[in-house]
Amino acid sequence: MRLFDRIFQGDRGIWMVAWILALISLLCVYSATSVVAIKDYGGNNTFVLMKHAVFVVAALVLMFGASRVKYTYYSNIFNLLFFVAIVLLILTQLFGTESDDARRSLSLSKILPFMGPNASFMPNEFVKIILIGFIARKIALRKDNPDPGWKDICLNIMLPVIFVVGLIATENLSTAVLLFATCIAMMFVGKIKMKYILSFVGIAVLFLALFICIKFMTGSSGRQTTWKARITNTDNYQKDYAKAAIATGGIFGKLPGKSTERNSLPKVENDCIYAIVVEEYGLVGGVIVLSLYLILLYRVVMIMVKRPDSFGAILSFGLILCIVMQAFINMGVSVGLLPTTGQNLPFVSRGGTSMICTGISFGIILSVTRDINKNDEKRKELEQVQAAD
Repeated sequence: MRLFDRIFQGDRGIWMVAWILALISLLCVYSATSVVAIKDYGGNNTFVLMKHAVFVVAALVLMFGASRVKYTYYSNIFNLLFFVAIVLLILTQLFGTESDDARRSLSLSKILPFMGPNASFMPNEFVKIILIGFIARKIALRKDNPDPGWKDICLNIMLPVIFVVGLIATENLSTAVLLFATCIAMMFVGKIKMKYILSFVGIAVLFLALFICIKFMTGSSGRQTTWKARITNTDNYQKDYAKAAIATGGIFGKLPGKSTERNSLPKVENDCIYAIVVEEYGLVGGVIVLSLYLILLYRVVMIMVKRPDSFGAILSFGLILCIVMQAFINMGVSVGLLPTTGQNLPFVSRGGTSMICTGISFGIILSVTRDINKNDEKRKELEQVQAAD
């Protein structure tokens, strides 16, 4: 166990959960991609699995690498990367690959032709990490000033969030809302005064209402239409089949690889992977997956107890809250509680960009826990020396 702790430094629980999620991802993606394999790869399901496994391994390697960087270094890195994030979002708006009436990805085929003609990445996934890190830095810098003033909060926190979230919202409203909610929660735990938070929420609600009105008037929101007419709209077959998969899973499931609804579900390996988890592993498997995300949240809350108001605590909280909320949204869609959003299940669904960015997020959180563990060890050694004297 000492060798384990020397190699995999940081919170042991987070390491274990990440590995379990990665294993679940490999099993479920392999089962869920049979249709994709037939359609795009001549039925070679092993090739699809190996391609996904490359991203899983890359995510775990980056997770390990990120955990070895002292978390305080990330403060300046995020400050610089914020401008990179804005450039990426603008490039996506101008040159992004269109899918489902939205531009959410940038093609890599011209830059990296060896990756194939369909190679692309989702800038939003990187931007989420960057904005959370940037806002965590801004909040932490104000921890000694209980009332920095409206101008300071507006220029350094509110405007950056509104600008980035606004750019994302034009193409991906659910991600924008998710990221905005995360930033609001970070402001709250960072002890920003409630009057600023409520003002911020009020402004955002006005912008959101205006945005939704424009979307409805232009008739470009298929998802809102689906939610409004969820019973009669034929576009709801994704949710219907997802619920059917969950309903037929029972307590213990149909066993790995025995899913029948995967052949009917569109994007099953991305948006509806949780339905496959429950269908093949039953209610037990579904509860286990849900519990894994709750364990992650609990471990990070323990960080906040040890390091209240610090950059590391706020950063860890923001990253894990975004991941857990996204997971709950995905599960909520699968069980029919929420409209279709396009949010995948972090570290489980197929998708290279999401897998890698979630791995990096886990690594950053582990970096914070590694620092806490080292400080705890030093404190214990000091207490032992003092007790001996």
